[in-house]
Amino acid sequence: FCKSKVFDHKINKKFLNLLTRTVTVQDISIPIANNYGLFCGRGTNERLYSFWKHKNWKYTNYGKVSLHATIEHINEYDSDYVKFLCEHNEKWQDIKDLLPYTDLGHTLPLGSNQVECTSPKFWNEIYNDVTVEIVCETNTTTDTFFITEKTLRPIVYGRLFMVIGSPKFEAHLKELGFDIFDDILDKTYDDKSSYLRIDSVFRSLEKFLSTDFNFQNILPRLKANQERFNTFTNE
Repeated sequence: FCKSKVFDHKINKKFLNLLTRTVTVQDISIPIANNYGLFCGRGTNERLYSFWKHKNWKYTNYGKVSLHATIEHINEYDSDYVKFLCEHNEKWQDIKDLLPYTDLGHTLPLGSNQVECTSPKFWNEIYNDVTVEIVCETNTTTDTFFITEKTLRPIVYGRLFMVIGSPKFEAHLKELGFDIFDDILDKTYDDKSSYLRIDSVFRSLEKFLSTDFNFQNILPRLKANQERFNTFTNE
């Protein structure tokens, strides 16, 4: 969980090389619509709750979503699922027959489609009408900061992002030199965790979707984030 006060924390170069193969800087395209995306692989507590939020709010038609969770994946060892089922069983009953779910036009379950789902062509098409991505990070534990390709992907493809992660996750991204666009998106959710964070993310997203946003105006800042990514991965 990157909490040690004894050991140094260093980047695993082998892992980083694998990561940068799946996230390579692209030319930034102007999206044809200011829609949002929520792209999840395996199900977790936060991802299941986020999917339920998406399916049950008034702006759902502005979203493009995938979630590869199925009821067959649930067993006594999968604490994230069990927690969601216990705490939000009504919500689980509401979505369980929809899963696995995708708006992305690829085969479910993921299986042999893994390569396609990490290819630039695949993501260029997906981001065609997506301005902001809701990122459901891997680790959401308090007092941690663990970045994966999920957060880096919208950065390198030139999109806005809202991260469902550990408290202060985006504040730490800002400390690393990334623009988190907190003048455009209400990022007060960054102090929160779990369900409270997700509820706050969707409130912020609702504010954004109700504004007249000009994507062209932030192109220089998006490109600066791409440059920061290149520097970050080479440091």
